[in-house]
Amino acid sequence: KVFYSGQGANAFAHAALHENIHEMDFEKLIQDATRKSDYRLGVRLVFLFALKMLSDKNLIHWNQGKTNHDYINELNLTDIKAGFNELNFYFEYAWYGNFTINQETFSKVRLIFDEWSGKLK
Repeated sequence: KVFYSGQGANAFAHAALHENIHEMDFEKLIQDATRKSDYRLGVRLVFLFALKMLSDKNLIHWNQGKTNHDYINELNLTDIKAGFNELNFYFEYAWYGNFTINQETFSKVRLIFDEWSGKLK
C-alpha cells in the first residue's frame, strides 16, 4: 500500500500503459532528467530501459498490459532476476510511493543498473 499511494500515483499508472519502450531514446532521456535534477523521472527511465533490454534479449515478452511482477516472474536467470527485482523496488519506491529521490539515491540506482546490465551482455 505504501508504494501505491501518494499524489499522482494513479495518474501515472494509466499513462505508463501507452508508452512504447522500443521507441524511446533512453540514454538521452536519462541524461536530460539528470541534467534537470529530476531524479524521480530518472529512476523511472532507468527501470523502463531495463525492461527494454530484457525484451531485446528475449528474456521477457514485453506487453503494455503486464505488471512489473509479471516480468519478474518471467525471468529464469537468478542474477538477472535479483538485479531487476532491486531496480523494480527503487522504481516503485520513487514512482508509486511518490517519495523524493535525491542525487545520491539516483546514483545508487544507476550503479545497480550498470552492474545488472553488464550481466546481460
